[in-house]
Amino acid sequence: MNFPHLRHRLKTHSSLLLCGTLLFAEGDPKAMVQNLVSEFSDLDRGVLSSRESIGTVRQAGAPTLRYLVQEVSKAEDVQIRLRLLTVMHTVIVEAAVASGTKKIKLPDDSFQILADLVSNKDEHFVTRYWVTKVFAHLSNQKMVEILSTVLEEDEVKESLQTLAIMAIGTERSGDDILVKYSQSQSPRLREAVCDALKGAKTKQVLAVQFQGLFDPSVLVRQAAIQALVVHTGDPKGYDPHAQPESSESWSPISRWYEWVRGEKLDWKPTDQVQFFNCPVPEVRQQVCKTLAGSDAPEVLFTLFTALLDEAEPVREAAMGMLEGRASAPPKHDIHAAAEKRRPSEIAWAKYVQKEVKQWDWVPQARRSFSGVKIALCEALGGIKQKRVVRFLYYMVLDGDADVRAAAISGLNQYRPADSGFLFNPMGTVEERNDGIVPIFKWLEENQKNFSEP
Repeated sequence: MNFPHLRHRLKTHSSLLLCGTLLFAEGDPKAMVQNLVSEFSDLDRGVLSSRESIGTVRQAGAPTLRYLVQEVSKAEDVQIRLRLLTVMHTVIVEAAVASGTKKIKLPDDSFQILADLVSNKDEHFVTRYWVTKVFAHLSNQKMVEILSTVLEEDEVKESLQTLAIMAIGTERSGDDILVKYSQSQSPRLREAVCDALKGAKTKQVLAVQFQGLFDPSVLVRQAAIQALVVHTGDPKGYDPHAQPESSESWSPISRWYEWVRGEKLDWKPTDQVQFFNCPVPEVRQQVCKTLAGSDAPEVLFTLFTALLDEAEPVREAAMGMLEGRASAPPKHDIHAAAEKRRPSEIAWAKYVQKEVKQWDWVPQARRSFSGVKIALCEALGGIKQKRVVRFLYYMVLDGDADVRAAAISGLNQYRPADSGFLFNPMGTVEERNDGIVPIFKWLEENQKNFSEP
């Protein structure tokens, strides 16, 4: 076997020169590892000096890797553990390249040692970080499950989450987990999801990548178009540096929507609702037309949001889908001025909330535009349901001051007239943060007074 890249790195990077003895010399791998650890313990954090010349690469690296894993678990000094892990990572990557595969398999006992290290919340961050890097090149069905647990930790660092997403992305069985993180508040994680899903072509994946085209972050938009171009070789005129809301972006985004929708992936109305948040009015209008014949709650909620759309053709398409529903409010005048449409919009908000009892509409509502949020806050304030009050709480945290004002008005309907929350929706971030504390405490204390739908 030949490892030209590793040989070059061992010659040029002094911090890995000592490891050349371990990886390339003839002899007992256990003795070499013990010698390596002994030499590490005698050295300062400084530069490692050059060791004996590199010999013939060992035919099979598994014995050496097994001992490396064992020494990693034993090493108490973080610097020693880090150097062992960096060597292990380099060997595994080079072995995968040399064998013509992207991954190699560790013995189960060695893999479990690494799994225990990365799963331990109290383990040093550097150790968990480098074990995650190693995981990305290992073939083991348990890897996705282990790293998905790491992702869900309450106080995990974003850099470790990003690395875990990229590692999970090396196994297509983890795509469903990654799709969930495409809605993260962190642009770095959303970018990582688009990168990690590159090459996959399912309904969920294409929807995530399409939505990435109009993400607020240019880095996410770049990752999304790079992932989509893998399938077509043509960016269709899309420029990730152009603002998605600008008209120059609308035609390329429309072309991508037509391409995605044209893929033979058995698109259903419930799949199409994912595309409604698109900034292009023509796309939103088309989405409404694809929702015909479905009584699914997410479809009804999407059509309700379309009734409040700023573009009249979108409102018209939505009304055409909603006409004739049993117990629906009087016909909505889509041509009326905004202030005259408001009473009808509130009536529809109440109607929709009742119709989707078995479905949690809060996540989709949080992704809607401000008009939908305001209408819901005005319509639902005072209704003693857990998901309603949860939605109002989220809206108090919204970035739009008008939404925050509607939300606090809705929350105050649960309070006596003379004891409303002292929350200023127009205040500074610090003032709003102070004002949200008593709201949160009140919600905790009064959960028992609110019912499920």
